[in-house]
Amino acid sequence: MTLGIVASVGSTWKLTHYHLYLSSHFVIVLKLVKSGM
Repeated sequence: MTLGIVASVGSTWKLTHYHLYLSSHFVIVLKLVKSGM
């Protein structure tokens, strides 16, 4: 039971971390494209 909770929290944290990474990367690319134009 406890292991399942830890696993779900861990995967949720990984997804959140990955989502934040993608979002920041997308913003940087968007800024580069805007400055390029």
